Amino acid sequence: SGCQYGDKQYEYLQELKDDSEIKNYFNIVEYEVWDEYGKKNEDNYLLMHAVSEKLDIHTAGSPYLVIGDDFSVSGYTEANNHQIKEAILEATEDENYRDLVSEIKIELKDK
Repeated sequence: SGCQYGDKQYEYLQELKDDSEIKNYFNIVEYEVWDEYGKKNEDNYLLMHAVSEKLDIHTAGSPYLVIGDDFSVSGYTEANNHQIKEAILEATEDENYRDLVSEIKIELKDK
């Protein structure tokens, strides 16, 4: 990505992929909203805003991380690491888990 915070978040998520407690419970799916030249991917931009609107969260940009249908964080700091890991663990135990991003992506495609 062209974002230093996105790169740091991605590095942390990769570390979780090596964590024996959690590594088999999540996949990383990336959607580039802005490329390294500042060019916007319109589809991914609309997806990001539709998801943030559904979660009633204002996002000013990237990185924007969503887990399931009730956890999201805009931006990245190491202070979020514990929350991110806990959200993944909670999602693995949620019998009613929903992948909100995938659902909204399908809705947008059908419009």
